[in-house]
Amino acid sequence: MEEITRCFNEQFRDRTKRFAILLCRVFDDLPCKESTRIITRQILRSAFSVAANFRAVSRARSSAEYYSKLCIFVEECDETLFWLEIIEDLISPENPKFSALQREAFELLKVFSTAKKKLKERLKTNNSRTHQFINLPVILTFAPCPPPGPTDTASTGMKPMPITALRW
Repeated sequence: MEEITRCFNEQFRDRTKRFAILLCRVFDDLPCKESTRIITRQILRSAFSVAANFRAVSRARSSAEYYSKLCIFVEECDETLFWLEIIEDLISPENPKFSALQREAFELLKVFSTAKKKLKERLKTNNSRTHQFINLPVILTFAPCPPPGPTDTASTGMKPMPITALRW
């Protein structure tokens, strides 16, 4: 169980960090208008907050702290998605880079909104007196990580992280 949790945390720590870094690279190429600069700053703040807050989620000491940090993570992810929609509408509605970034932000939001909902249900049923720590990967029922090295998605049954397709 601990191995699944560690693997899950590593995967999403890397994924949220790559997402924030990719946003930096994309926004470095945008035109330098005042409105674009302001919105870009806001997107980058919220995207880096998503990455930082997931690290905080993975280091929570109790289920209540886990839930609290997860709520912040979901809010920041939703804010990032909002600003991505705004910048896409302002600059270029048909830009595939923005669509891919929005898909990744939405996917993160979807995964962790579901986790938040399930965790809230579990916290209600477990009552606060039990002090049982509830693991997020168990709630989401993720498969264990494949061993390090070259991965064959057919043999592991796991989908590759979609963020890797965004490198341009």
